[in-house]
Amino acid sequence: MHRIARGFAVVFAVGFFLFGLSPGAISADVRADTKLIDRGKQISLTVAGIGCAGCHGLYGEGDVGIGPYTRGVELSKIKAAIGGIDQMRALLKDKLNPQDIEAVAAYYLWLGQFQLVKTLVKRDRFIPDTMDIYPGTAVQLAIKNASQFPRKFAGPDMNVSEFQVAGTSSHDFVWRAPEREGTYTLRCVDCLVKDQQLTINVRRSAKPYHAPDRQPSTLVAKAALPQQPLSDTGVADKNVVEYGRELFLHVGEVGCTACHGPYAEGDIGIGPYNRGFSERSIRDALKKVGAMAFLREKLTDVQISQVA
Repeated sequence: MHRIARGFAVVFAVGFFLFGLSPGAISADVRADTKLIDRGKQISLTVAGIGCAGCHGLYGEGDVGIGPYTRGVELSKIKAAIGGIDQMRALLKDKLNPQDIEAVAAYYLWLGQFQLVKTLVKRDRFIPDTMDIYPGTAVQLAIKNASQFPRKFAGPDMNVSEFQVAGTSSHDFVWRAPEREGTYTLRCVDCLVKDQQLTINVRRSAKPYHAPDRQPSTLVAKAALPQQPLSDTGVADKNVVEYGRELFLHVGEVGCTACHGPYAEGDIGIGPYNRGFSERSIRDALKKVGAMAFLREKLTDVQISQVA
């Protein structure tokens, strides 16, 4: 625990360890135990033969459709999930010791500092090929090479030296967007289609990135706004639905989606189908279902109504 508690400031030996980062690509704000984080990354990719990545995504982004977004999730949440979610408990039983769990938590907490931006290079073209980033944002840029052949990339104006991504593989590095607005490019050096590049526009009009530990306060702020109750027909005010969706996706860092699926369809195999569930059913489940106990202190009465 004390290794996580050291706090996170000046990291860029970590870039070499985890992401093949070139010198000077980013200056760090956070101190990290590089060995602990590197160990956590390896565990997240390999534990039980599929790794945490098998359910939560290669970068903890939750895009696999099974486990939720875990970037920035802290140790207590990970312990609660391993102890409270049957599938995780069955899969990880006897596979992780307390030190392993601490390492995974350090890795995911470290990832939470960075805005994840992904691009696919398919048929030697970037998809997407343009993105907007708010000035000063710390970014983790992930590149998936869909080709069977390796491809080389470089970003001289980003201070990113040339690197190679093997065929059908991914590579990522961290980069801090400058404080000044401007346009930056990452070029495909040896793509057969000429002049292929990823354009990054650093603009104040871009959506700022907020680390996950700031998200709950945002939800509380939204929930504090005047709300309209559900109508007799069960159709809610548009704002209420939107706030409920945010909570459904993110409450408790794992969201209701972790067990019930991103569309409440119950296909994950943990929680049931709950499309159309009444508020009473949801309140009863919060009281009676042990795996949902951690949400009781996360949701106010108003927020439960919004989720319903």
